[in-house]
Amino acid sequence: MKDKDQEYNKDGSNKGPSHLELISLDITVEILTRLPVKSLMKFQYVSKTWCSIIRSKYFINSLVSTPSPLFLISLRNYQMTNENAKKSLFLYTSLQEKDESSSLVANLDMTLTSDAKFSTPCPSVNGFISIFHKGRFVVCNPSTRQVVLLPEIEIAGTKWEFAFKVLGYDPVNDQYKAMCKKIFTKPDEDKDHIVLTLGGGKTHTWRQIKGPNHHYSPVTRGICMNGFVYYLAWTPDISRVVVCFDVRSEKLSIIKLELSASACWADSTSALINYKGELACAIIVGCFLHFWVLIDAKEHKWSNKFCELHRVWWDSITVDVPISIHGTNNVGEIIISPKYLLHNLGHFPIIYYDVVKEKFRKVQLKGVGDDEDCRARYGPCLVNISSEHCCNFNII
Repeated sequence: MKDKDQEYNKDGSNKGPSHLELISLDITVEILTRLPVKSLMKFQYVSKTWCSIIRSKYFINSLVSTPSPLFLISLRNYQMTNENAKKSLFLYTSLQEKDESSSLVANLDMTLTSDAKFSTPCPSVNGFISIFHKGRFVVCNPSTRQVVLLPEIEIAGTKWEFAFKVLGYDPVNDQYKAMCKKIFTKPDEDKDHIVLTLGGGKTHTWRQIKGPNHHYSPVTRGICMNGFVYYLAWTPDISRVVVCFDVRSEKLSIIKLELSASACWADSTSALINYKGELACAIIVGCFLHFWVLIDAKEHKWSNKFCELHRVWWDSITVDVPISIHGTNNVGEIIISPKYLLHNLGHFPIIYYDVVKEKFRKVQLKGVGDDEDCRARYGPCLVNISSEHCCNFNII
């Protein structure tokens, strides 16, 4: 006797139902948007329909426009041993904490290895990072693991063995651009700035652009905010300034930053950061924090705050351990950490500093070089944290 609920194919066989009840397209898209990027990379091969959904510009933009706040943590080793035959760059991601938790957990997303060293990754730009490797500008996406080797710099009469590099994003035209400036150059060569547009299905070449009127040497990595890339620099006549690169117009300008004598010490730790949507400059000298927030770029006006820090917040970490500033978290606290992943630190510590309340709190970052064998094999690693990373499914 046939089961009343059994369905048969048209040829009378009972190998399966004659049709499947299809999930609506809206529900399918909703399900896919809730999946991590690593899963989406696999599920695009399930069917042509799923591939077209996942690869559509609308779907990709929906993922980028509502990103979960992420930390992108990079470890770069710079020593080669018998156990470690290559230089390595490890890229981890971690969700930012939603409350005042005491720990974060990072996951390894991508590893790059080479017989030559990697430069320190620039801060995340809409999900992409840039590095310099063997004299070449490299852009990669930790979410999709795409690595793009940009064309060699071939401009007559110039040498680009050493260059300062930034990656910028123009949200108006949805364009990524790479910009390089020669370093260790003479003042009359200081106008050597070049730009390359990425993506668009075209083969692009480097082209020269006009630099600012001042000779300068970059001091910090670039930070991209609202279509502009900013980085701190030295000039012979104005001391420290902020260089501004307009990604859309490809123009460079100088923003003056008047610093006190103590804030210009050579051993200071400095960084440009995004402080609650405004450009800010944070400099730590000894036990003091100098903090500026840009009020008016055209008039070169900044607000200034001076805070005294107490090194007791390092607990077991000795005072002579060098530190780095890595931007701010999602509530505006400044992120400070040891500059290196050392053998005896245990879980990597992150310090959050609230400039308004002048209070510290400490968080342990788990999953980053926690294994003793890993630390012994790769030695002290340089640590960098990009605090505004997001998953981006775009391919450039």
